[in-house]
Amino acid sequence: MSELSDEIVSQDQDYWTKYVTPMIGGWLNEGTPVSDIATFAEKVHLRHDLGGFNGDPHFVQNDYAGNEFSKLRSSIAGIYMWRLDHTADKAEKDRMARAADFAFRQAWALCPNAPEAVFRYINFLLKQKRNPDALLVASTSLKLDPDNVQMKALVSQLQQMRGTK
Repeated sequence: MSELSDEIVSQDQDYWTKYVTPMIGGWLNEGTPVSDIATFAEKVHLRHDLGGFNGDPHFVQNDYAGNEFSKLRSSIAGIYMWRLDHTADKAEKDRMARAADFAFRQAWALCPNAPEAVFRYINFLLKQKRNPDALLVASTSLKLDPDNVQMKALVSQLQQMRGTK
């Protein structure tokens, strides 16, 4: 395809929003900040606090299911990211950046420590010059998997880039 029309992107976002809502609840939308997803990840996945959670408790307790759905959503985000990287048109870059960001946020919310989604989203955030968000994604993911050596190194590198330790 020479382009992804607004209609195709909108259909994709609507499909995934309807698909994800029963799994994790209806709180995640295009305007949801990364910090809200980090808060969700810590509350539901780290502390296993399901108070106020209106998604499927079995889904968020099933690491395999979360990881697989996260991979699927992250792959679609990768298509948007590829299109972002391969167009010269400013409006198209902005549109693909928004689409990729939302898809990556959904992928991260589905499984906040899924390596594929986490590393791809961090890469996207760094390309968008959103280093604080990249550090938040990495730090949150590290809390969920504190023995992950690659994530420890990445958090350290992101902290050095930010000038903090």
